[in-house]
Amino acid sequence: MRPLAPLAISLLLLLTRCGSGGAAGGAANTPPVVVGEGVPDAVGPLFGGPIVVDLRAAFDDAEDPGALTLAMVALTGASIATAVVEGDAGRLVWTPLAPGLAEVVVRATDPDGRSVDDVATLTVTATVVTIDLDATADATLYPDAISANGAGDHVFVGTVAGSAPLPRRGVLRFDVGSLPSEAVVLEVMLLLEITRAPFIGPAASFAVHRLTRAFDEGTTDAEANEGTGAPAAAGDATWTHARWPSDAWTTPGGDFDPVPSGVDDPLVAEPSVALVGDGLASDVRRWRAGEPAHGWIVLGNESLTRTVRRFGSRTHPEPDRRPRLRVRLAVP
Repeated sequence: MRPLAPLAISLLLLLTRCGSGGAAGGAANTPPVVVGEGVPDAVGPLFGGPIVVDLRAAFDDAEDPGALTLAMVALTGASIATAVVEGDAGRLVWTPLAPGLAEVVVRATDPDGRSVDDVATLTVTATVVTIDLDATADATLYPDAISANGAGDHVFVGTVAGSAPLPRRGVLRFDVGSLPSEAVVLEVMLLLEITRAPFIGPAASFAVHRLTRAFDEGTTDAEANEGTGAPAAAGDATWTHARWPSDAWTTPGGDFDPVPSGVDDPLVAEPSVALVGDGLASDVRRWRAGEPAHGWIVLGNESLTRTVRRFGSRTHPEPDRRPRLRVRLAVP
């Protein structure tokens, strides 16, 4: 084989160092890197407005440091804060929604499509208070259609003994408009106190649903233990009517959202009952946003007999037996 001339050897060495499509001097394109601690974590107040984080010093690229594209690829804790990456401005903008912790993943991508991710958090702080609201209306719906008990000391929920389950349902309403207007509703709990239960019978369970029609409690006050109600008078809530005798429910037994807003907390023992669930807070938020606040209906286990419980109403002579709506709020 004929030896290569000196010029041919020089060209071969140059091609070997550069590589096919590589940078001069043999340096391959490298992905971006996170610089130092990366995207800064942030802490800010709930009511302080947007929180801006500078991203320009969080990433670097050896070949194209000024050509990185920044984007958000994941957000955890969307109920705590929203997040937007403004790539052209090189910043992350948080908008707090509730106290707690949110986390975002920011990605830096170079012109060749190589990328690196970094995680940053936002801790939202706020003053949290708890307010108890008293019921402004409550009543029992009896299945005989003509009985009522809006002004009595008790509300009944569940079934009584019979050849078939005979249910009672309780309707309640609270003035959520009295809550501080700028506060953020975090959690809502409906608290009831049992004043009487069957000597024998299955364990009770309860669910609370948002009413879709307004009711009036009326003036009827049943006698004795109030378990059977009394003849309905004008304006009473009954099994068939939201307001007797003119305004009928679309469905006997009450018009309500079939999806429960909350159920009884199994950790709370009788005689106390705590109805809890994210739906209760959602209901209060929608009412504060302008939807009509018709209140809730409480249902017991209606597939078995003797599941009834008698609760104190808003007019019960002992204040600690009355219904309460416990609301946790973040306030300015």
